[in-house]
Amino acid sequence: MSLANKGIWVTRPLPQGNNISRLIRENGGKAFVFPVLEIQPPNDVIAFERSLRNISQYDIVILVSLSAVNSFAAALGRLGLRIPDSVEVAVMGKRSAEECERHSITVKYLPNSSMDSEGLLREFLSVDLNQKKVMIVRGQSGRELLRDELSLKGASIHYAYAYRRSVTQQSPEALVHQWHNGLINGVVVTSNSIVDGALALLGKHAVLFKKTPIITISHRISNYCRDKGVFSSIHVANSPSDEDVLQCLIDSQTESI
Repeated sequence: MSLANKGIWVTRPLPQGNNISRLIRENGGKAFVFPVLEIQPPNDVIAFERSLRNISQYDIVILVSLSAVNSFAAALGRLGLRIPDSVEVAVMGKRSAEECERHSITVKYLPNSSMDSEGLLREFLSVDLNQKKVMIVRGQSGRELLRDELSLKGASIHYAYAYRRSVTQQSPEALVHQWHNGLINGVVVTSNSIVDGALALLGKHAVLFKKTPIITISHRISNYCRDKGVFSSIHVANSPSDEDVLQCLIDSQTESI
């Protein structure tokens, strides 16, 4: 099965959305690339760089997203720094691990199950974190689960804010026009922040979600969508990997025929 000319709105920020867009096109679909969120530098770049200059003080650095990896690696290069051998690195997904490898960053912890905070926490179940210093490199907003759970294990947590997300200032008029004309047949939504941003961006046109399959990457996001009362056809990929998202897209279009 393929996407057979189905139009899919890819909502992820760039460059994170590039790979799934490519897979959609390679499988017969049309990728409507219109990121809901834009990745911007943090409000306090100096504070972020100060955290990196003190990286040798930490035992573990957690890079929570692909944006975190890219911002972290770019800042290290800009400052002429390297990660000391004594510092272990954790990421949540295979794409982040691949990007770390591209930047010659060795990854110690990578979830084998779900590629999210819960999956990473399972990797730390047998790790003694008492009195360990952990730097979490993240955006200026997001979940607090890692901080809360690792603190309960005795770790000292420091947030290094590497970027911030903002809803795009681009007009969705062209996207909405094509959607009304039946050219958008599915939407990929990969975070609660994107859900909120998409609803704010579309305003009254959010009713279009009622007739369009939504593909998410976790039951947590699926439940968040359901609570909004706007989405009527919600599908959860087997994992956040782009390959599983693609398969979920194909399955959702087959079911909607």
